[in-house]
Amino acid sequence: DDCRQCKKISQGTVAILWQNAHFLVCHKRPPCGVVGHLQLLSKRHFQGPASMTDEEAAAVGPALKRCQAVLENVTGCDRVYMAALGSEKSGSHFHAHMVPLYKDTGTGKPPIHVTGTPFDAFLQEKLAGDGVEGAAADEAACASVAAAFAQAMADEERRSQRRSKELVNEEREDR
Repeated sequence: DDCRQCKKISQGTVAILWQNAHFLVCHKRPPCGVVGHLQLLSKRHFQGPASMTDEEAAAVGPALKRCQAVLENVTGCDRVYMAALGSEKSGSHFHAHMVPLYKDTGTGKPPIHVTGTPFDAFLQEKLAGDGVEGAAADEAACASVAAAFAQAMADEERRSQRRSKELVNEEREDR
């Protein structure tokens, strides 16, 4: 009842971009340092893989794989840096940060094109959270990536369901 994460989700202050039976994905709340910084969050309270049920453990890999592929596609990033965390501070919710990283494009826009080590992305998040001028990512760009991610995940889900139905129909026809 007093979990911050659960309250944010139940009150609708965090938009759920995708979910399955065990996990959900949301965009990191502003101020955000990197456009497209998403978090996969466990629905159940536990801090890490050792505490996952067998079902959760079987679901987390495919969920991260799918999310990474879609995030790379919608952002055009070079890769997605992932860091899995869980602590009492996070309400004992296991969560995985998914942060798009880009090659140096010479744009001079670190909130969009964080380069260097993957940890620079987390430094950028801290700078944005501390209110350092120019560190926060453009909120409209963040919203655009979140919407594109949600749409792509929904489209993929529909294609998968349609293909499953086709396979069932083909199997029936073969009998």
